[in-house]
Parts: sequence; C-alpha cells; structure tokens
Amino acid sequence: MFFCGNSYSCGNCGSLASNKTDTIKIDLDDIIQSFQPGQELLAPDIGFRPPAVPRYLEEKPLEEEHARYREEQERLRQERDKREQDEEEGRHQRLWQEERFLLEEKRRLEEEARRIEETERQWTHVESQCADEEHRRRVEALQRARAEKAAKAAERERRRAEKKREEEAQLHVQERLTWDSEQIQQQVGKFLERHGYADVNEQKVRRGAKAAYFDYPLHKAVEMNDADLVEALILAGARIAAGDSNGVTPTQLAERLNQKGSHDEVLNKLHHVHLEQT
Repeated sequence: MFFCGNSYSCGNCGSLASNKTDTIKIDLDDIIQSFQPGQELLAPDIGFRPPAVPRYLEEKPLEEEHARYREEQERLRQERDKREQDEEEGRHQRLWQEERFLLEEKRRLEEEARRIEETERQWTHVESQCADEEHRRRVEALQRARAEKAAKAAERERRRAEKKREEEAQLHVQERLTWDSEQIQQQVGKFLERHGYADVNEQKVRRGAKAAYFDYPLHKAVEMNDADLVEALILAGARIAAGDSNGVTPTQLAERLNQKGSHDEVLNKLHHVHLEQT
C-alpha cells in the first residue's frame, strides 16, 4: 500500500488477501493521534507493498499542478490587470465627467454673465429712454408754459388795446355829444340843398351814360371823400346799410373807391360812428 509517499504492507490477511482486488480499512483517528509534531505522517506498516510507480507517472501530477498553478496565477494576473484597467478607465471617466461638468459650468456662468450684461444694457437703455422722455416732457411743459404766458400776455395786450379803443370811442362820443347839434344840422342842410336832396335818406335819381340810377346823400358824401360830412350825415340819421340802385352800400362804395388809403378816413368814420350809434 502506498500512503502519503510511503509504502505499507498488510500481514493480517495472509495469503487470502489480494493486493490487486481487495481493500483495507484504515483508522485515520489512530494515525492522527499517534502523529507527533515534526514527524512525517506515514501510514502504519500493515505488510502491504504496492508496486513501484513509474517516475513519469509520479512527475505528471506535479506538472499538471504546476500548470494549474500557472493558469491560476495567469488568471489572477489577468483579473488584476483587468481590475487595474477598469479602475484606470473609471478614473479617466470620472476625470472626463468632471472636466465636462467644469466646462458646462463655465459655459453656464458665461451665459449667465452675458444675460446679466444684456439685462443691464436693456435697463440702461430703458433708463436712458425714460430720461429722454422725462426731458421731453419737461421741455414740452416749459414750452406750454411759455406759450401760455405769451398767450396771456397777448390777451392782456389785446384787452388793453381794446380798452384803449373803447376809451377813445367814449371820448369821441363825448366830444361829439358836446358838438353843437345846430352846426351839424346847418352843415347837413347846406349839403342837401346844394345837391338837391330833401332828406338824409331820400333817393335821388341820376342820369348815367347808359341808364338812370339812384343813390342816397351818404353815397354822394363818400364820392366827395368828405369824412366830416359822412360823419354829420350819419349823426343826422342817414342809414349806412341803405343800398343804391345796384345794391351797393356806402361802406362798399368807399372800399371800391379807396386807392392807396385815399378813403381810409371815410371808412373809419363809417365804422366808428356806426358802432357809436349801435
């Protein structure tokens, strides 16, 4: 029997036992208890001597064990290399992700800065527009104030001039009231007698080059361009609105005859005296 590298022979079975077909029973507990530290563990000598094992058979398990060991070492090395490679790839992946995150964060910050700058620019533009609008409103308000002031000044000047004209008209009326009515009657009477009128509002037919026509004493005074006579006739009761045969009033006749201000005084008398009467 070959056990733990040593041969043992079995003597109890005698010749009845066969070393090729029979089996034996070994009590391992007794062997372990009899084993001493430092002593080589050998099977008990039971008288069995197995045949010698060829050397190539003894070396073959060692080579297989060495092959398995090398394969195991190669597998471990490959696993270690793969693990290191995975760790390296993971480290590169993390670095790439961190770099990408930093780039995206930088891009986001730049975009935020541009947005803030654009917002500030818009606000600056709005503030500028508001300032321009405020300036425009102030200018318009100032212009309106100046225009209102000028309008008020013009209104005051107009009222002053109107008041002055009224005062002059009142003074003129007072002067006319103090004028002797007998003198007016004498002046008007002489005019009517000289030109053949019986009354200040009498129509008189005249013969023209083509046809006859009629007019009033006031028309004749306008033709004569006598402002005092026109005034006296109006004060004596002559109708300013009376038209001749063509429907022309004394005022319209004076306007037609007025050449370069020749009948301005007559027109003033017609207007002022008529206003005084009204």
